[in-house]
Amino acid sequence: LLDLSNLLIDLGDVSAGAACLERFTVLHPEDARGWQNLAVALFLARRFEDGFEAGRRAIELRPTEPAALFNLSLACERQKQWDRALDYAERGRRADPGNAALARLEKRLRVLRWMHRLRDAVTAKFVR
Repeated sequence: LLDLSNLLIDLGDVSAGAACLERFTVLHPEDARGWQNLAVALFLARRFEDGFEAGRRAIELRPTEPAALFNLSLACERQKQWDRALDYAERGRRADPGNAALARLEKRLRVLRWMHRLRDAVTAKFVR
């Protein structure tokens, strides 16, 4: 089911791929890789809350899995949840300090969070 789900997603049928992964996680509830893949499929299907739940399940099973922490961070970034995104990126960096992708993501999130805080502060000053 994992291979089939990835093939379906690669072919553009994210819904069918997610359905395969949902079935896989029912059959193999302790397989962190299945939950991680399901999280990605659900994020791609724009089912963010379901994706977060699957991602959280993946890191419950493997708390220091860099890929799961990276993808949860990206999903939070897409929703402009800067602090939450940065928390996942930092956890990933602690788990895998040499991970260049996590290092770039963490830096980008710090800049984005700062930019949005600055914009909000400027906007608040001029709205008064």
